[in-house]
Amino acid sequence: MKEVTLLKELQEDCFIKLIEVFANESSYFIVTEYFEGKTLEIFLQKKGNALSEAFVKKLLRQIAVGVKTLMERKIILEFISPQSFCFFSYDNEDSFKIKFFDYGLSSIYNDVYYQRSYLLNEGVPGEIKNQKTNILGLGLTAFKLLFGDSIYKFSESETVEESMSNLKSNTIKILK
Repeated sequence: MKEVTLLKELQEDCFIKLIEVFANESSYFIVTEYFEGKTLEIFLQKKGNALSEAFVKKLLRQIAVGVKTLMERKIILEFISPQSFCFFSYDNEDSFKIKFFDYGLSSIYNDVYYQRSYLLNEGVPGEIKNQKTNILGLGLTAFKLLFGDSIYKFSESETVEESMSNLKSNTIKILK
């Protein structure tokens, strides 16, 4: 329901549009506008895991509009990653449209290994969150788009707690 509430509030063109919500005794069904494009993560993989600086700059201009809107409304996402965006149109690197479509609010630990690269100290349950969460997520996404890899490296054998401890110490090193 957090995601539904957020979708109802975010009606700007850089966010996927909510059409309707259905519920039964055990489930909610969220109907959004239709799109055929691929996620930015899949696009990145197909392009060889790194994009040109000029193209990343254009992508980030569109993404930054959404992040600015989130910040103005005091909305903090658990994480922002290339998996959070989908191309609604793509003709070439000069003609495309990208939108937020995954807000990561429903179940942050479903795909722990992937998402740990984008979980931030502020995104850990029980930790204080603030607007820096969105900005750091945007920065981590920009790094991945430019260099094809995440700043933070995790082992699949690590527990989430170990990953968060390593993340916190690595973040402090990066910020120094």
